Amino acid sequence: MIGILNAETAQIKAGSDGELYMILRVSPESRYAAKMIAADIRQGKKKSVVSFKRYRNNRTLKQNRLLWELLEMMAAEMGTDAWDCYVTLIEQTGAKFDYFYCLPKAYDTFKEHFRATKIVQTDIVSGVEMYLCKCFYGSSKMNTQEMTQLIDAAFDVLADIGVDAGRSRSLSYLWQEWGEIK
Repeated sequence: MIGILNAETAQIKAGSDGELYMILRVSPESRYAAKMIAADIRQGKKKSVVSFKRYRNNRTLKQNRLLWELLEMMAAEMGTDAWDCYVTLIEQTGAKFDYFYCLPKAYDTFKEHFRATKIVQTDIVSGVEMYLCKCFYGSSKMNTQEMTQLIDAAFDVLADIGVDAGRSRSLSYLWQEWGEIK
């Protein structure tokens, strides 16, 4: 791959030579990448392949910090750890997941490859005991809207267990940032 850039608009122009040209307005953060891609195409002796996909507004670091602060509060109140709260929360909010089988002795290694896993049941597959695992993609793969729903759910859980997260001193600056994000 030569590079990736974000484009904001596109125009189609027909040249006097009968060729068709696509002109892209490149987002400011992609200016350098655009110059490098153009230079590489000009110098190349082979054709380049251009692929387009819709821009995905990934969750922000502010959202991530707020979520984990909320999970820590939840864990402290529930007497568990933040990771268990995280797995429960993403499951409750319908986060994307897949099912996989895993050998019980390999489970610790297996779960390192997924953001969150949950053993659903134990089955015998071809005479071998296997865990059926529900594997979640996790918040790092969420866009800002999905992350907003996850954070809202965390606030709801905290309210349900009697914690007013909005009054927490440790959350005050994140709470203010959250208002700016929403």
